[in-house]
Amino acid sequence: MTVLPDIDPYAMRDLETRSCLVQGQELVILRHDDHWYVYLNSCPHLGIPLNFIADDFLDLDRQHFICANHGALFRYEDGLCISGPCSGQRLRQFPCVVDAGRLHVDMLDL
Repeated sequence: MTVLPDIDPYAMRDLETRSCLVQGQELVILRHDDHWYVYLNSCPHLGIPLNFIADDFLDLDRQHFICANHGALFRYEDGLCISGPCSGQRLRQFPCVVDAGRLHVDMLDL
């Protein structure tokens, strides 16, 4: 497990996203209620970052991740693309837990 640098889990509000650079890869972190989701910041369609603006990964309704490049929508619960050119594909997700005020992510297969 890797502790994410510069991420204070308890400072993040509900439905807030942050990005974090770990081992040369940018990750997207989302908090929803007491659930945490961590994904590689890479659209499965083109392999490019999802966002243009720092820490801005959600659609206008704040219901899904959105790829700013072509508008694909992804469920944040499992990374499944539900609309767009990569429909049916998934964002790469990493298991995570919050322990003692730190966000720990399993990145063994990065």
